[in-house]
Amino acid sequence: MNCSDGTPSGECSPDKPKYCNNGNWVHACPTCGCPEGKICTMDGKCYGLDCGDGTARDTCSNNKPYFCMDGALVSKCSKCGCPEGLLCDRITQICYERPGISIASPLENQTINVGEEKKVVVSGMISKGREITYSIEGNDSRFILSRYDASSGEFAFENVSPVTDDYNSFRVSVADNEGNLLANRTRGFRVIDAPAGITNLLSLQDLPWEIVQFVLLLLFVIVLLNAIIPFARGLGRGMLVFPEGSIVLVEGTVGSGEEEFCLDMVRRKVKDGKFCAVLSYDPRKEEGWFSEWEKNRLLFIKAEPDINEIALSISKMLGGEPRLAFINVLNLLIPKYNSEELTDFLSTNFAKLRDAKCGAIFCVDKGINEEVLSAIEGLFDGVVEFRVEEEKGKLNSYFRVKEFKLKKFDSDWRRFK
Repeated sequence: MNCSDGTPSGECSPDKPKYCNNGNWVHACPTCGCPEGKICTMDGKCYGLDCGDGTARDTCSNNKPYFCMDGALVSKCSKCGCPEGLLCDRITQICYERPGISIASPLENQTINVGEEKKVVVSGMISKGREITYSIEGNDSRFILSRYDASSGEFAFENVSPVTDDYNSFRVSVADNEGNLLANRTRGFRVIDAPAGITNLLSLQDLPWEIVQFVLLLLFVIVLLNAIIPFARGLGRGMLVFPEGSIVLVEGTVGSGEEEFCLDMVRRKVKDGKFCAVLSYDPRKEEGWFSEWEKNRLLFIKAEPDINEIALSISKMLGGEPRLAFINVLNLLIPKYNSEELTDFLSTNFAKLRDAKCGAIFCVDKGINEEVLSAIEGLFDGVVEFRVEEEKGKLNSYFRVKEFKLKKFDSDWRRFK
């Protein structure tokens, strides 16, 4: 029995992939084939190679992160990228928001009386980005992750060994499946071990007024000295206060003290309670400048001597949300790249730093390539210059603010050391 277009039973119609079976049409592309530009599937039907939104086969859709594979749109962010502001998970191939960390307890600089239980709990929440699997870690081996709810993002770390009666700093970090740092947050607190209620035994009302006056005066003197002494020392050590978010170049001859100046700036920022970062070819050298407490508020990253690798390292560094970064990479980049390449590199990464509201200090030795150095100086918000002079058989270091766009400084030379 023939089919409606006259095709005999048991034969293929010219209208592929139709097959005449006793007067009835069936789809049989394995027997009859498919029209040009379409493919045969298991159900015998033919499908177009392009996707429904018009994306050609084996190309990325304009709707990131989708990729057209055999007529179907699939998420493939490692190939097609993600919409602005989202990150790619290379294992699941989906895009996700960068997670954030908030620490609810303890409060910043809170004093915790561990008492008889001897327990300290650091708790908080991971916001955003929970559609992927990531790792949560603390930087203190005395604590373990005792609770994590993937649906709400709530977490808690609890100590498994005694916490010292001192100032403690605990950092919570979140990393993706490949170990890349996504976010971290640090919380400082003090721990005391006293019987319940002992901290309330003494009050000002129980003390003679003369003792109260003496204690208040002593506290005032201590606060005043803590403010004056660092300032006085800083006058002889190059103490400058740059506007928040400034990107500064510090240049000088080898041994003039420019690197020490940069590290002093980072240390002051850390002591102000800000999280900072160091990006260097040999970060172990810079680590030696800081105490263990200061290191807990610093992120150290090793940089490779390649512009593209350094750009990736800067992006990784900014994931930690530092407020100031010491970036010690120019001494090896300037001899390797021309002024145009360095200008593009610096301009692009300065934009990333400013978007992240992170200030930066770059350090460079003068004399490497004065032409390139002169070309890139104008990209910075300010330039600080160092020199060394021999005086009475002794080498002394001096510095000055060569130029600054965001704040007015005098350009007189000042003694550093």
